[in-house]
Amino acid sequence: KASIQAIRYIKMGITSQALYTEIIMPNFMEIITLLLGALYYNEEDEAMYQDSASDLQDFRIMLEEDAYVMNEFTLRQASSNCIAAFAVATKPYHDSNSIMRILEALNSALAAGVDSATGQELSGNPYLTFGYLHLLGHLKAQIRKRQEIWNGP
Repeated sequence: KASIQAIRYIKMGITSQALYTEIIMPNFMEIITLLLGALYYNEEDEAMYQDSASDLQDFRIMLEEDAYVMNEFTLRQASSNCIAAFAVATKPYHDSNSIMRILEALNSALAAGVDSATGQELSGNPYLTFGYLHLLGHLKAQIRKRQEIWNGP
């Protein structure tokens, strides 16, 4: 519970110009890295995935609900929502390129950890890859709104 509250405070800090410009943005990538830690595949996911009464469809539905429910009951939901709040620049003092910084970090990590031709893990951590892919799904709406990102170069 304390971790979820801490993440909510960071998310609320995005609305304060002083906090955002003086504290959050200088530490932006460190904050994103910490938030990504909550997105990793974990024991609860393993239990859901291994349940004989469940199947991959149930697991996918659980992740979708986890990504789109705004009531933050899990650390993954709170982290995903906080990163999504960073990605949406709604105030004049917000960094309009923060979504690009997030996507570049994700792309670099995925490129380093997964062979794009075979899909096999290289030196990357599969739990980390799970978290990154989860976040990409969560950010889909923000990515689609930015035509220069969605359509590519």
